[in-house]
Amino acid sequence: MGIARDLQEAIECLSRGDSRANAGKRLYRGMEETPDGEPAIGPSAITLGARPHIDIRVDLSGSVHPGTGGMSVAPDTPSNLPRHRRPPEHGGTGKDPLWSIQEISRDSSILGEAISMNLESEIKGALKNQVSLPMLREIVCQYKQNGGTQQAAYVILEKIRHEQIEEPDEDRILELMDFVAGFCAQDQRIWDEILVG
Repeated sequence: MGIARDLQEAIECLSRGDSRANAGKRLYRGMEETPDGEPAIGPSAITLGARPHIDIRVDLSGSVHPGTGGMSVAPDTPSNLPRHRRPPEHGGTGKDPLWSIQEISRDSSILGEAISMNLESEIKGALKNQVSLPMLREIVCQYKQNGGTQQAAYVILEKIRHEQIEEPDEDRILELMDFVAGFCAQDQRIWDEILVG
């Protein structure tokens, strides 16, 4: 719910003509609606999420990697969606409502804020689900690929660490902070630079 709301706030800034936002294409996808009036989240064709082995490659260990796919959307107009993914009011046979979002350029401060909020919620959710350290590292790698910065990632992880979390989770956050800061083997660094201070 929070991610969808963060993205909605970014859209509202765009529609108000907020000078911080540089609009790109409008992206469309047919998805189920929750009782709260937001897209349902999940790894299926009719939810907000990527489908393993269909939208994104999954390696033999069950991990996904940056630059290997993502959630399927259609740019510019709903007519670019396949007919079976468009609702009848847009000339299709799909059963789910149509959703859209305005793409925001990578240099937008609004996008940076949304990316940061997304990293925090992703890491917290992963800790709750006891995701492995390599998968936590992969979340941060994806954050970097989406335009997130090293300093912002470090601040977010530090914030999570200082919240009331269990010791095993704190240990994993500290290890993740090492990957972000570059205090690890060179091939494990997420950014090339070593973060000091």
